[in-house]
Amino acid sequence: MYYEKGERTLHALIFCTLSVIFLILAGCGNTNPRGEMIKYKNISRNSGVEEYSIGPTFIKVRFKESSKIYVYTEKSAGILRIQKMKNLAKEGRGLSTYISQNVRHKYDNIE
Repeated sequence: MYYEKGERTLHALIFCTLSVIFLILAGCGNTNPRGEMIKYKNISRNSGVEEYSIGPTFIKVRFKESSKIYVYTEKSAGILRIQKMKNLAKEGRGLSTYISQNVRHKYDNIE
């Protein structure tokens, strides 16, 4: 099927928009409405992450040997990075490495 240039651009725009909406909604079903910290599974047994909390547009992380909670937001780290961090937190593997390699200083604030 042949599309005019304008139609291809419109289809690409619709696809990208729907992809972003899907990513946002995929993360919203697993939020922690009370904001409680959840113990990180630490499947590899050598993670620096102790606890995390997931919200609609953020993830909070507390590292071992620290009382500080780092708040990473979609605004500070980017929507795709936050979604990746949420997935890694739920899996219980790879979050500490991902943070140190990709978003180390991209936190919004420290609580």
